[in-house]
Amino acid sequence: FAFINKHQTNVVFLPTAFIKMIFSERELANSFPDGVKHLIAAGEQLMISDLFQDVLLKRGIHLHNHYGPSETHVVSTYTIHPGDPIPELPPIGKPIGCTDLYILNHQKRLQPCGVPGELYISGASVARGYVNHDKLTGDKFSSGPFGPGVIVYRAGGLARRL
Repeated sequence: FAFINKHQTNVVFLPTAFIKMIFSERELANSFPDGVKHLIAAGEQLMISDLFQDVLLKRGIHLHNHYGPSETHVVSTYTIHPGDPIPELPPIGKPIGCTDLYILNHQKRLQPCGVPGELYISGASVARGYVNHDKLTGDKFSSGPFGPGVIVYRAGGLARRL
């Protein structure tokens, strides 16, 4: 944290695995730089522990949850502002520009709002597949039911539209 403190950095981008490590130990959490006002998390699913929540509230930090698997980069964002309720599992948020998120059932049909299904992603940032792994590419990437030329990535996680 010395670099962040020395340079009075107020916006920090950290992988969720690193955030989890920091906020799993009270000593590390308490040494988190006071000057940080915006914390951007990206990577695996973000989980907010009680200790993490305490630091966010006490220091008035805006938490930005950026979601996106490696195959699509960041595809959605959700911000929790100081004073907002902080859920243990924050939503992945709304899709960024040139990106669409679909919640599909096992028949690859859109689920109604509030009904869980599998998350699929399409858009400019979606990869074309895996190099030299045709079977895996076929399992995870498809043309989907969304029109000719629209490639969708099967993210594999359960989601629901709120």
